[in-house]
Amino acid sequence: MRVNRATIVKMKAPGKQFFLFSFLLLVGVCLPLSASAAALYFNGASSDDWDDIGNWWQDSGFTTQADALPGAGDDVFVTSSVRNISADPAAVNSADFSNGAIWDTSGNGLTITVANGAVFHDTSAVTGVIDGDATFNDSSSDSFDTCCGNTPGTIMGNATFNNSNGNTGNVQGNATFNGSAYNAGTVVGAAKFSSASGATISISSGGQWGNGTAGSIIGNDDAPITSWIFNGTGLNNGTVLTGAVFNGGSVNNGTVSGDATFNATSSNAGAVTGNATFNSAGYNRGAVTGTAKFT
Repeated sequence: MRVNRATIVKMKAPGKQFFLFSFLLLVGVCLPLSASAAALYFNGASSDDWDDIGNWWQDSGFTTQADALPGAGDDVFVTSSVRNISADPAAVNSADFSNGAIWDTSGNGLTITVANGAVFHDTSAVTGVIDGDATFNDSSSDSFDTCCGNTPGTIMGNATFNNSNGNTGNVQGNATFNGSAYNAGTVVGAAKFSSASGATISISSGGQWGNGTAGSIIGNDDAPITSWIFNGTGLNNGTVLTGAVFNGGSVNNGTVSGDATFNATSSNAGAVTGNATFNSAGYNRGAVTGTAKFT
């Protein structure tokens, strides 16, 4: 029998798209499904050990026990102080500390690694190490009075202070100070004060300039701070690198490395290495290296 070639159906060879689709489908079937991130809650119900499963819960009401310790992809909420890490290292996606919870109450240098930062609220604090960024709100702090005295904590990344306490620990990166927050610790990088602009910072009543150190001191516009103004009951407890003006009842308890002007009832109880002018009822009970002028 003769076959008509015109009736033969030619099969087209599979193209590259077919093989790519098949490969991806095979990979998707063979690979195990990854565990989804969890929100876990630490309340210290059993102990102060991070690796004690009796302290971990699946809900903020602490009604359902966690079936596993937190991992690197999990978000944790800590409402009780942590003193020990008995087994696995502490590594999570994020950590939220509240209810006065303290990371490392003994100041033993315990480290928690946070991929997306740690946040501290109310009076919570850290005396250990945060390997990552940290934000401090309310009256929280990066230091705490442990059994052996005040123990500073260490932030290996950047830190933001939105409180009235400010930095009293060690920040290895940059630090941003908002509101009346001050630096009384160590900042290896730049210390940025959001209340400063145009090279001038104004310390409001009840605020202070701390005695901390920083790689550089800049304002919100990234300009180096070269002028300080203290108002109301503002205090200088640190070192002002150039000149300063004290208004109201503000006081210089630190050092002004340059000239200083004291207005109203403000006073010098520290040191002025340049000249000092005392106007109105301003007075001197400290040291002035240059000329002290009273008007």
